[in-house]
Amino acid sequence: MNGKSVYSKFAVLAMAVGVCVLTLNSTGCQTGAAPAVSSQESPNVAKPPATGGQDANLPSQFLIAPKDTIAAFHGEQWPFSNVEPAIYGALGLFYGKTEQRNEAGALVNSEMEYSVHNVLTGHAFALFYGNPDDSLSMVMYGFTPRRLDMTGLSNDDIITEIKQQICLGNVVHINEGEGPFDYIVWGYKNNGITLLGYQFSHGNDMQNCGYDFDNYSVYHSLAKDICSDAFREKGGSITFIRPDSQQQRTLEAIYRRALAEGYRMLTNTEPLSPRQPGNVEGYGQSLYAEWIRQIEQADAENREEFYDTSPIMPHFIALFENRLHIWRFLTHYNKQANDAHLQKAIELSEQLKNMAFENFFVTIDFPHNPMQGASHHDKRVFLVDALKKYSALELEIAEQIKLYLDSKAAAKDN
Repeated sequence: MNGKSVYSKFAVLAMAVGVCVLTLNSTGCQTGAAPAVSSQESPNVAKPPATGGQDANLPSQFLIAPKDTIAAFHGEQWPFSNVEPAIYGALGLFYGKTEQRNEAGALVNSEMEYSVHNVLTGHAFALFYGNPDDSLSMVMYGFTPRRLDMTGLSNDDIITEIKQQICLGNVVHINEGEGPFDYIVWGYKNNGITLLGYQFSHGNDMQNCGYDFDNYSVYHSLAKDICSDAFREKGGSITFIRPDSQQQRTLEAIYRRALAEGYRMLTNTEPLSPRQPGNVEGYGQSLYAEWIRQIEQADAENREEFYDTSPIMPHFIALFENRLHIWRFLTHYNKQANDAHLQKAIELSEQLKNMAFENFFVTIDFPHNPMQGASHHDKRVFLVDALKKYSALELEIAEQIKLYLDSKAAAKDN
């Protein structure tokens, strides 16, 4: 698996025992509070200039201001390993599109917004999902994303485009592709040579929820890196987020579309197409079939390796995280829907995520492992049985989701 899909051993062990880990490893980056500077040195925070698309008309430095006051993160700092949902929640906060506020009236960076985007992107219904869909997250906030076509563009063209978009008030999302990091950039200095923003890291929970828009990071070489051939070769992309789209739809319609896609994913029986041969990743019943097949094959070969090997670690803890988001989302949604089928799905998803978390401790080599003294064979038999239970539970959850969606469709027809 690539770096975007897998937790490090140290990070997972730390999560299991409740220890928070933060590792920053960025490209020429200075992090922490921005140094106090004079108004002459500080990037402009103002209305965007009329650029006309010409670099000469762009200021040498510019910083987009958040649209509202944003409080510090509120909630559990784990799990937050999926980068795309974290970024979409951050964008919603930055542009003042979220609704939860604290007693002081500031917007709250909450775990619920993150769980909602895990459902909207498909992460919640999958495992190590390599093809998240941002369309529902963008529509929910009324955003219009535009990916930069870098074909034929010079380095200066790319930097000019980034500067122009920032001056127009559009945050830039930089995806490293096969690299471990994503960035959102809302400012620049030194004529675009230096970019200002925040780095998100796949599998680094605290980093993915700990952003502070008033204390941006300074990236001295990121602009150079994204103009390189290596960036393009590893599938890197640059996307501009325009916040003023008129396509925003009601949450009811968006949530129902997400659940319909979730039903499709949970019941999928099509063969998996992993990004790398042998990876256990994807969604649906075919995911569990391949997962079980690989564990049974390891057992048939009487392999000595168990801990820290695919598909044992970190697969079970990743499954817990994603199914946790189904439970959170359904609980949140059913406060308004008040539907018996959704309530049953909530109960089933709670059972599933609790089982996955409990079984995860069998997959790590530490004193609290309930099967520490058991043979690898016995542990594999136990985990295969657990996977069969998860698979059955997911079909039950999917059925309850379908019953809910069918009832809404029937009511609309009448």
